[in-house]
Amino acid sequence: MLRFVSAIVGLTALACAFAVPAFAQGGDIQVTVQTDKTTYALGEPVNITVDVTNASSSSVTLNYRSGQEYDIIVNKDGQEVWKWSTGKFFTQELHSVTLAPGESRTFQDSWTQITNEGQPAMPGQYQVIGISTAEQNVESAPVTITTTSEQAGQTTGTATPAPTATATPNPTLPASGGAQFGGTLLLVVAGAIAALLGAGYLVRRKA
Repeated sequence: MLRFVSAIVGLTALACAFAVPAFAQGGDIQVTVQTDKTTYALGEPVNITVDVTNASSSSVTLNYRSGQEYDIIVNKDGQEVWKWSTGKFFTQELHSVTLAPGESRTFQDSWTQITNEGQPAMPGQYQVIGISTAEQNVESAPVTITTTSEQAGQTTGTATPAPTATATPNPTLPASGGAQFGGTLLLVVAGAIAALLGAGYLVRRKA
């Protein structure tokens, strides 16, 4: 009986020896997250990089329950605003990835400042968290970013158009008006000459 109990204890210890690395590997995995900037205009994409690193001196195997290997969460005031995996579908396939000491897996994505509900996020401070979705489920420390009320691509001030000169034509007499004026003038002159000639004729007769 004592040998049977000893055998059971020995098998249990052996099973634990193989199980412990699978669940204790979380202590060997370091997850870091970083953004390309700390301040963003409203609607400007937030480029995010998540690094999953084996921080131990031996190889570590990450076991995944689906095709998803990472996630990103953006919080505001402790409430989730956006999650990268929301609305996405992943293959339901068990797989593993082994990392050598110091080896990293890098994932990059961006948040377009749209919430999980499809609404534009309000200006303010947000916390970005990177996650390794292996069985260890290790989260990074949060990184704080700030979004402003200034629209992406917005420019300050209003461009003043350069003044344009408008040519003002000199007033000219219409062609038809000029001809009419010239004909009237000729009639007046002819009348004056006729009057003078008539007056001279009368003077000669009296003489």
